[in-house]
Parts: sequence; structure tokens; C-alpha cells
Amino acid sequence: MEQAFVWGTLDRDPRSRVITVSFIALADYSKLCAKAGDDAAEVEWFTLDNYIKKEQDGITNISYTLCGRETLCPIVAYPAGRMQEISKKQSGGLAFDHAESIAYSFECMKSRIQNGQFLRFALSGSKIRESAKKAFLTPFI
Repeated sequence: MEQAFVWGTLDRDPRSRVITVSFIALADYSKLCAKAGDDAAEVEWFTLDNYIKKEQDGITNISYTLCGRETLCPIVAYPAGRMQEISKKQSGGLAFDHAESIAYSFECMKSRIQNGQFLRFALSGSKIRESAKKAFLTPFI
């Protein structure tokens, strides 16, 4: 597990001042039990689909689909090369800055897998690492 970003814009959550730290990790979700906490009535796993990253006129736009009990389709953007300035263009049904957090975390994970040793530490065996790398990166490069 690795820290991806800290989210803390003053008005990001209308309920109160909230600071959130997002993390990235590889895990077998079939072995994890998602459980709602005091800030959510329910919880579920979503799959990430139709991830499209386009650069135009110095702006990077990312759109994607989250598929679960409902389908969510957010769009985020940031000045090319300055992902820390990511902002939501369309929430797609997600609350607060969750659209930005998901895209930022996904880009962070792709970068760690492409350029680093993330898989070496997360998965044992070179065959499983290469399979995971191919499965994770091929549809999104």
C-alpha cells in the first residue's frame, strides 16, 4: 500500500472540514469484506471501465465509468503535466471530490506499475507480476 494524495480543500465536504488521505494498493477483493462505516449507509465494489485520457489544448481530460449496482460516469481535467491541479468537470454521480480522487489514484497506480517496483513488492513470482501488469495496463495505455 502506498499513499497517493491528500485531499483537503476547505469546502470539499459540505458537512464539515474534512481531510482525506487516499492510498493505492493491489488486493484480491474477493478476500476483502467491504463494510460501511459511520460516514456511509452502504458500500459496494465497482469496476472501472471505459477509462479514456485525452490531451487537448494543454488540458488533460479523463473520463471513465464505474460499474456496480449503478453506473457512474465522471469527467475530470487538469493542466497537462500538473495532475495535482485536477478538478471535476462532471461528478457523474460521485460525491465531493471522489471523481478526482479515483482518477488521480488510478494514474498514480499506472505510473508505479510502469516505472517502478510496485508489482515486485505486491506480488510474488515473475509470471504473476507480468500477468498483473498486462491485465492492468493493456486496456489503458
